[in-house]
Order: sequence, then C-alpha cells, then structure tokens
Amino acid sequence: MTATLPALPREIRAFAGDVLARWGVPGAAIGILRDGEAAFASFGVSSLETQQPVTPETLFRVASISKPFTATLVMTLVHDGLLDLDAPITGYLPGIALSDGPADWQEAITMRHLLSHTAGIDCELGVDLAAAGMGDDALTAAIGHYGSLHQWGAPGLVMSYGNTGFWLAGHVAATILGQSFEDAMRERVFAPLGLERSVYTAEEAIVYPVALGHQPTSLTGTVHELIRSYAYPRARRPSGGVISTVVDLLRFAGWHMGGFPADIHLSSQLRDAMRDPVIRLRAADTEAWGIGWNLDPANDGTVVIGHGGSFGGFQTQLTLVPERGWAMAILTNSGRGGMANAEIEHWLLANDLGLDVSDPAPVPLAPEALAPFAGAFRQPEASFAFSVADGGLEMAFTEAYGPVPGEVPPPVRLLPVGERDFLAVDGPFKGTRADFIPDPETGDFTKVRVGVRVARRISGADRNGPA
Repeated sequence: MTATLPALPREIRAFAGDVLARWGVPGAAIGILRDGEAAFASFGVSSLETQQPVTPETLFRVASISKPFTATLVMTLVHDGLLDLDAPITGYLPGIALSDGPADWQEAITMRHLLSHTAGIDCELGVDLAAAGMGDDALTAAIGHYGSLHQWGAPGLVMSYGNTGFWLAGHVAATILGQSFEDAMRERVFAPLGLERSVYTAEEAIVYPVALGHQPTSLTGTVHELIRSYAYPRARRPSGGVISTVVDLLRFAGWHMGGFPADIHLSSQLRDAMRDPVIRLRAADTEAWGIGWNLDPANDGTVVIGHGGSFGGFQTQLTLVPERGWAMAILTNSGRGGMANAEIEHWLLANDLGLDVSDPAPVPLAPEALAPFAGAFRQPEASFAFSVADGGLEMAFTEAYGPVPGEVPPPVRLLPVGERDFLAVDGPFKGTRADFIPDPETGDFTKVRVGVRVARRISGADRNGPA
C-alpha cells in the first residue's frame, strides 16, 4: 500500500481479503470515505503475468461507473442553460432517427429518459462499434445507426438499462458544446473535481500503474486467465470508458455528497436532484432509478445510491450513503469480481454503518399463480427460459457477455418475493432479481426484467396459463 494513504481497519481488510480469495479475484482496490476522511486497502496483483501488486493508485477500467460521470457532465449543461432535461432529443439532433419505433415515440425521448434508462430502447446497438473508429467522429458514426435500434415501448413507462441511451446523451452534450465528449468531460468534470488519474485512453493510462482484465476459466473454479486486449470502442466511452482509481472515485463521490466545494458548473441543487427517483423498478421493494444513479434504500429508508460496472474482465462498484457522509469504491480485475463486490458491499453497509440491506423474504405463490410466468424471453444480449419448479421458478439462460465465453451457466432457482417479483436466494447467482411486467392492455406478462434489463416474451404462457 502507498505509505501516504491511510489504511482501512484490519477487520475490513481481513473480511474483504477472504471474500476476494474465495472468488479467485486476481487483484482489487477498496476505498471507504467517512465524513471526508478516506482509507484504502489493496489486494493481489494487477496482472497474473507481471505480478505487479495492486495499490490504491492503480488504474482500473471502471466500466459503467462511467455513467454517473456522463450524467454529471450533462447536468453542467443544464446548469448553464444549454440543455433542458425534458426537451425532445430530436430538437438537439434534427433529422436523425433515434430508433425503429413510431415517430411519436422517437420524438418523445428526452435527456431525462436517457439518463434514467426509461427511453424504451434496447441496451445495445446491433453493429460493430469498433467500425465507428477512434476519431472524433466515432459517436456521430455510431448514432447514425440508431434507426435500426429497436424501441419496444413509449418512453417513460419502464426502466430498462441501456448503454445506447448514454452514448446518445454523450453525443448530444458534445454536439451542444462543439467539442469531443472526452474533452468536455476533462474540462467540465475531471479537472474541476481534481480527478488527476481519471482518463479515457490506454495511452493516458499506461503512464501509471494499471490493472489488466482477467476472466475465470470455468464457471465453478477460481482459476483466472489474462484477457490479452485492452481495446475499447471510442463510441462506448460515455457508458463505460472511464479508467480511474479508488482515490479518484471517492473524491467524485465526496463531491456528490457535498463534501467539498469545486469550481464546477453545477449547483448543489441540481447535483442533489440527480438522486431523486425518476422511476421505481418493482412493487416488492423501493429500488428506483434517478439521473445516472441507482437508488436502493436500506430497509429503514436510508438512501443508498450507486452504480456498478462490468466489462472486459473488470467488475466494479461505487456506493454512496449521502445522509451519513459515507461512500465505498471497489475495483476488481476479474470477470467474477461482481460476486465479491456485492458480498463486501453488503457487509460494509451492515457492519460499518449498521444498515439493514437484506433482501425481501420469500412469499408463497400457488402453482396456478406461477404458471403465467413460464416461457421464453429474449433481449439482444441474452435469452431466458422460465419454468415452474419447487414453489418458484427455474431460470435457464445464456448471455453473450458472460464471465466464461461459450460456457452455459447452470439454471438459477428463483423464489417469489411478491406477486410478480422473484429472487435467487442461493447459489452463485444469489441476489439476482427477475420481475415480470404485464401488458397494460391485456395483463399478459409480455416482458421480464432480469437484473435491470428487459427481455421480451417470445413463447410460453399468458394470463390464462401456459400457451
């Protein structure tokens, strides 16, 4: 550990180390901020080949933690009167197609929809984003394909996580400012907040200690192998391109909690409004989404906000509890690091803050009440098949970007925690949520949200039972 940075208490380091070892994570950095004071711990190596130790100042790809950064950038434009969160995006990009949906759906999409994942468009674009190139026109080239992007509903009705919405948000911000997205972020967010090791390119990162991504060689073992690429399409940067450290992430979190003043074009009122709920996810709990932030209150109502990330052998988590002046960042270089992150996060919230973040308890549902959920569902990145089993559901699934390419995960057992909400209560995917979304006209369960991404039914049951 870097000698000038305070160390986390031994108990926290011991617990985190045991969890990371159990999941075989090659390397990790953890930081906790309490009332303006930060402390850190680091574990393992940045690369299994070089064996370079991780330190709190090691750079990791933070993946989708980049989204709150992009949302913060956009809010500086709102502050300056350059952008209206509730104005149609088509007003800023005249003549451009935003989806394959009806014109009135496209024209209804606003920046608030994009930043809260409520635009009704699919998460990914079915083109190779590497083909958009690495020039300043990469976002423009990617957005030019949005006419083929599927829009499965009117904006504002359902939350479904979308990288495409953040690429579009970044493109709008860059267009309004007349500069590249990266330059806008550096000038309006990174520099004012003093984020000295937050960058977007491998060329910038390589002058610092930098971690490389790893993937497990099997779904059940702990052995990992190095991913021999650091490539990242430039057009994806607004959704997941930030490369940073736990030190910078905690500084970003501290400013978002009002911990220090900064010469940034964003009022405290607009900053705090980012964590106001825009849409609630499920009926079984109070989890919601705000502007760039996930909002998942503890069981006593204490507001817990944050964002995770996953890409290319990196899995990460940033969590804030603003009313307690507390934040936590975990960066791992493992495709299975998210399992460890969740366990460490929950333990810290319970043991460092005394918050109850336990999952809702299962509730009994009769077989006839479970039958309408059976069937097959699909999204561009994954497919799911649900069947009734043992008082709940069994979910078989395949995903394009799983931790072990080409290996099919074992089925997941889900128990009901509400009339149409389900939770995995054991196994390697413990904590996975699936909630079924009824059609507003027929009542049929035509969609399911697994985690935070919606899939559409392609076969199976309706409200009257199995098809």
